[in-house]
Amino acid sequence: MTRSTALEDIVPLSPLQQGLLYLSTIAAPAEPAGNDGSAEPDAYTVQSVLRLSGTVDEDRMRTAAQALLDRHASLRTCFRPRKDGRTAGLVVRGVEAPWRSVDLTGTPGPEAERRMQDLIDADLRHWFD
Repeated sequence: MTRSTALEDIVPLSPLQQGLLYLSTIAAPAEPAGNDGSAEPDAYTVQSVLRLSGTVDEDRMRTAAQALLDRHASLRTCFRPRKDGRTAGLVVRGVEAPWRSVDLTGTPGPEAERRMQDLIDADLRHWFD
């Protein structure tokens, strides 16, 4: 699915957002994580893991994630520096929800758990942009 993005609004950062932006900027790694996930986790990113059992309708889950993104502007806001040195929040319309699927069907239990943990660890080390 291809979505067309468009600028919806420009908003000032709250003092909390300014502080978190500053702290995450000075704490960012000099280089992105290597293939081995060698970067330190981003202390300002919270990771939640939800384990589902039974039959999962992936298309329905993706549609729900997209609806959440479409409904809440704060989830579609990026921070960009302005010419005057301040940072503005740009609210973008038409952002596609990032989605990745990994099928571990048929993978033996311990191996599936190890691979799942590797995916979770790698995701935690992928710094929020």
